[in-house]
Amino acid sequence: SMPLVSRNVKIGEALYLDGGISDSIPIRRSMKDGNRKNVIVMTKEDGYVRLPAGAELALVKVRYMRYPKIYGLMRERHIAYNATVQYIEQMQKRGEVFVIRPKHKSDVGRVEKDKAKLDALYEEGYRDAEESYLDLLEYLD
Repeated sequence: SMPLVSRNVKIGEALYLDGGISDSIPIRRSMKDGNRKNVIVMTKEDGYVRLPAGAELALVKVRYMRYPKIYGLMRERHIAYNATVQYIEQMQKRGEVFVIRPKHKSDVGRVEKDKAKLDALYEEGYRDAEESYLDLLEYLD
């Protein structure tokens, strides 16, 4: 349920949006929960840096005016995301996490509907995971 694209999801009496708003890559939570072997599947290539939200931020402010925390999280999302990526890179260098990520920048958008593009991205991800298989088994052992 992506902001501005999807409706809020109601579970019980509470409304929810995509959890990526508050924690795009919840590795710290996983570690806090006691998980010691973490496999992180990234959707962005090495070197990707999230930029500050653009024009959509004004729309978020209007659409979710009754939920000011959403606006605040979206405004600061790039900072949290980039800091988490740096944290993951440090942990990866120390062998504390296993990361699978695309080798190339994708031309698939967040709300992509082109089946051929989606199929190609799926195949690329499958190949990337397959190439990582033996290293992954070694990490998990």
